[in-house]
Amino acid sequence: MRKKILVIYDIPQQRAEIVESLSEHDVVSVSSYVEAHRQLLTKPELDLIVCAASLRDGSIFELLKMVKDDPATRQCLFLVVCFKPGQLARYFIDTVFSTAQLLGADHTLFSVGFDQKHFKEAVAQLLSPPTAPYDKSQRVSRERGRAASAVLINDLSAAEIILRQLHAAMVEEPNSFQQLDVAIVQQDLIDLLEKSGKPDEAAILRERLCDF
Repeated sequence: MRKKILVIYDIPQQRAEIVESLSEHDVVSVSSYVEAHRQLLTKPELDLIVCAASLRDGSIFELLKMVKDDPATRQCLFLVVCFKPGQLARYFIDTVFSTAQLLGADHTLFSVGFDQKHFKEAVAQLLSPPTAPYDKSQRVSRERGRAASAVLINDLSAAEIILRQLHAAMVEEPNSFQQLDVAIVQQDLIDLLEKSGKPDEAAILRERLCDF
């Protein structure tokens, strides 16, 4: 079945390789943050967004937050990719990927060169019909992204509420949330605060959630 895919990549050759690999789907490609933002404002019906790990004219985190916070696009899968990185990109890529996952990215993909076979397999796996446990993990990913977004704007109360709701769901349905460890999610958010230069806020969140 053909899927609707938005490709956001600002390096022409790599964008062309990605689009060619997705020829069996309906693909729209853009080359900048501004173009991507304009596309998303129209609230398109998308199945997947493939986005570069960095864009010259804007933050992928803003685009990711825009997608996951909007009910009209929240269910869209978000794949963050990094192909043929320079030395600086290689140094920062782990932080970019971990932050993207906190904000709700569904998958990340890194390669020192564009591997079409590997890329197509990753996309096919993402687009395959989910099983029930995958539905649960999608909920966890979405709520984790909401909590990370709250942390980034210093709304610690909202982050606490979201984490407590996830904890309650895990207690009520333990078999459905085997992959969820709320303590790990909590630590991820604390790490995000510390990496953002907010150690005081990290200490406050740790204290609020000390009963987990």
